[in-house]
Amino acid sequence: CMSLLNATRHAASVSPRASFRLVMGDIGAEFAAFKSDMQKKDQALDAFYLLVCGTFVFFMQCGFALLEAGTVRSKNTKNILLKNLLDACLGAIIWWAWG
Repeated sequence: CMSLLNATRHAASVSPRASFRLVMGDIGAEFAAFKSDMQKKDQALDAFYLLVCGTFVFFMQCGFALLEAGTVRSKNTKNILLKNLLDACLGAIIWWAWG
């Protein structure tokens, strides 16, 4: 904003076409900087969203494990919980390898 004010003061002694180019050049540079900042923020927001959703998926795995453990006899609970643990671990490894 300050550069815009200085450019406008300087424009009084310069032709209208040159002053327009001077002002538009400053606006273009500021817009490019703004666009770069927004792209960085978009990338950070995407990474945050991915981490939050990944956390929700693993909490859902815990819920499914509890649901399945509640529907089987107590002697089979360990097998069901191990199956759910292996499912989450193998899913994470496959995501890492081919994701």
